[in-house]
Amino acid sequence: SSSSAASDVYKRQVQAWTKSSLLSELCLELNLDASGQTSTKYKRVKESLIAEPRILIIDEVDSLLKSTKYEVLETLRDIHDETGIVLFLVGMEESNRKLKRQRHFYSRIVSFVEFQSICYEDIEKLCQLCDREIEESLIKYFHSKTPNLRQVKVQLIRLEQYCKMNTIEKVDLKTFKTSGAEYGDNK
Repeated sequence: SSSSAASDVYKRQVQAWTKSSLLSELCLELNLDASGQTSTKYKRVKESLIAEPRILIIDEVDSLLKSTKYEVLETLRDIHDETGIVLFLVGMEESNRKLKRQRHFYSRIVSFVEFQSICYEDIEKLCQLCDREIEESLIKYFHSKTPNLRQVKVQLIRLEQYCKMNTIEKVDLKTFKTSGAEYGDNK
């Protein structure tokens, strides 16, 4: 018996998901046997989540809000109903409108959370994770010009590559602009 707590389950929804492939993915995440029929996998996932509840986070849920994917969404609803787990569905702005049309899904939603723009402190913390020192001028630039952390992260990865190739340890706005990392044309 392990003394560590179970971790939450994060899955990014992919277009190819079917009911069976979703359950296979969940089985693998929960360290369960992923073989067998859909009903067998469903039973394993359900029993595991009842025995050891976890938060299930499904990203890119917008794709599941198409009529061709309702069976996948129905499976998630069944898992939620039968296990009582917390289920986070992460999607774009239109998810709320699309879910409203599906009353049996919408009636189970406790809250919608709208993500806010990134703040200076978030960017600063992300920059601290870099293997190069990011100076304040660049952090301020990211804060004023870059709308989300994903874009900042991509630019920082490109910048780190440039810095490694050019043995640069500290990066300011001027170095960033020279690097080509902003537009993906690293030199």
